[in-house]
Amino acid sequence: MGVERRRLTCLAMSLVVLTACTSERQAARVPAAPPAAVGPVDAAVLRSDDPYARAVDAAHARGLEVWLSADLVRRWLEGPAALRSAVARLRALEARRGVAGIKIADELGKDDGLRTLDGANRFLADSAALIRASMPGARIMIDLYVPQLGCGPDLDVAAALREACAAKAQTRYPSLTLPAVEVMLRSGHVDVLNLSTGLLEDTTYAAWGLTQQQVQRAAWQTVRARGWDRLVTLFARKALAHEGSYLGSAAAARRDLDLFVERPLAGGARAVDVWTWRQPYRGSVVRLADPGPAPNELWRQLVARHDAGQRLLTHFTPTSTEQGIDQDLDFLAQAFRGVLIAAGTG
Repeated sequence: MGVERRRLTCLAMSLVVLTACTSERQAARVPAAPPAAVGPVDAAVLRSDDPYARAVDAAHARGLEVWLSADLVRRWLEGPAALRSAVARLRALEARRGVAGIKIADELGKDDGLRTLDGANRFLADSAALIRASMPGARIMIDLYVPQLGCGPDLDVAAALREACAAKAQTRYPSLTLPAVEVMLRSGHVDVLNLSTGLLEDTTYAAWGLTQQQVQRAAWQTVRARGWDRLVTLFARKALAHEGSYLGSAAAARRDLDLFVERPLAGGARAVDVWTWRQPYRGSVVRLADPGPAPNELWRQLVARHDAGQRLLTHFTPTSTEQGIDQDLDFLAQAFRGVLIAAGTG
């Protein structure tokens, strides 16, 4: 009788643990097992008038470095069939001339359903396995927002404020701490890291006795000191798009580009991704140039930096243009050497 009672107790405890694990997994919407990602997928059949394929061809014809951009996190969370469908479309587009690689995640781990390092690593492993089997040689890029880098790492001032900032960042984004990022980068599933250092407002740093320039310099020094540049190719990223016409002065544009382009390039970034050419965003349309398109103070300085040899990239959505794919890319190519083209994966 005692043996039977113990057996039933153990069975009940096992069911409790299993139920708890299942509930946690469902809350995070993370698949219980890796999708059937072994072996390549067949390329999707593209329509002759596919705007995304047209954009890839048009960008390559203008000498632009082309990256495909897709949100595979959402497709992975939907399940194996959705992931394989998205990769099939990427394979068809990647086969076109001029494609350098594929960006598979936008700000991985930041408000995308992947709050744990385990979930992020499983996504990377599954997606990379399928992409590498389907598209040998294709480089894989991810976006990461790493807020602890914006807390003034390795600086000697305002230690208590910087430590509080880092602790808050870890609580809010546990899969985006510096050690967690290194686990992702050492996995071998990522070739290019498109990095945001998560800078805070200059007024916050002023209270610490620092400036954004000082913290940006420290952030990229930390990145190099931790050896991230030896694990992956480093790009920097910053959103500078605006609604309507650009209202900033030439001095404001110069300050932004010194902070978000010059400093990362000096710190080891191989290129800078400036978001975005033109895109609907939160009920409005944001751009880098003015509507038309037409130059503004920011645009003129982007063009000057392009002419000086700086490697700048931006995002392009073929279904959201000012005048059309060809006309927009003609204008875009004045300031950028590369473009991340939305792949239409849904």
